[in-house]
Amino acid sequence: MTLCSGDTLYWSNQAITTAGNYFDTLTNIAGCDSLLVLAVIINNPSTGIDVQTACDSYTWIDGNTYTSSNSNATFTLTNAAGCDSVVTLDLTINNSSISTDVQTACSSYTWIDGNTYTNSNSTATFTLTNASGCDSIVTLDLTISSSTSGTQTTIIDFETAGVGYTPSTTTGTGFIDVFNRTDIDLGANTVEDGFYWAVEDLPITNPSIDLSQIDITGSTSFNFGIDLLAHHFDDWDATDEVLITYSVDGGAYQNLLSIQSTDASNSNETAGIDTDFDGVGECTFVLPALTLGSNSCTAISQDFQTFNSGNVVLSGNSTLDIRLQFNGLTATDEGIYLDNLVITE
Repeated sequence: MTLCSGDTLYWSNQAITTAGNYFDTLTNIAGCDSLLVLAVIINNPSTGIDVQTACDSYTWIDGNTYTSSNSNATFTLTNAAGCDSVVTLDLTINNSSISTDVQTACSSYTWIDGNTYTNSNSTATFTLTNASGCDSIVTLDLTISSSTSGTQTTIIDFETAGVGYTPSTTTGTGFIDVFNRTDIDLGANTVEDGFYWAVEDLPITNPSIDLSQIDITGSTSFNFGIDLLAHHFDDWDATDEVLITYSVDGGAYQNLLSIQSTDASNSNETAGIDTDFDGVGECTFVLPALTLGSNSCTAISQDFQTFNSGNVVLSGNSTLDIRLQFNGLTATDEGIYLDNLVITE
């Protein structure tokens, strides 16, 4: 006979709880004694710990679903000896996490799910694994700002010193013998009512102005505009020039706008825009001047006039640098004034 520890067997007026041989005498059919022997074996119950780790919840063998860590729950099975096997749960519950990935982009954005979004989106989700080994569910909060040519404008108007521009040096304070920001009255000019940049009879060699690190992210093109006015209509030489160049993403500088004498073979000529960058200004785009008259070309206005570069195509670029290089212009009355540098994307 096999019993489990803690069980009691009642046999022949005996309460048996321990292993051993137990005896009883009966009378057989012949009227003689019949000796009975009961061999009792005691088997022990067992205990165990069920170690489990789960994310968020766990359904155990007792049928219960646990949403927090637990080390008290027990459940009774039957072991190989037929006795109780009491199992204690040792459960660690780790939690999943949720987060929001806030992004702003121009035109399109490629997210961690590998998809490229061209519209704003606040519903896309992607599942990662957090430090506990559970799900980390990320929700995208994306704002797409469509790039539209001509909607973003950068203006350098020289009203505040050093804002938006960096000169290589400065000298002078008036409108002659100068390379500096000034608000000196230009007399006959009727449209200037604030500060402008004056370049005349330079006592320094080939100074420049840099417009640096203009953000062009998402733009497909840009246009450069500038207000110009020559000092006199007949004082530019072949060695006098303003060369405006640009660089994107730190690359090589390229031609943007050029101002040259309209007659490279003579001195004391009018100044004009050199649209084909051949070193000679064109009468079609002659600069206005403080004094009017004719030479190789005719200056007919004394007011600032806006000149533009035309559209420059961009391709996934992020930064724009523009340089205004002033060469020559070292003699009396050789000069130019500029204002309202406008970059339109």
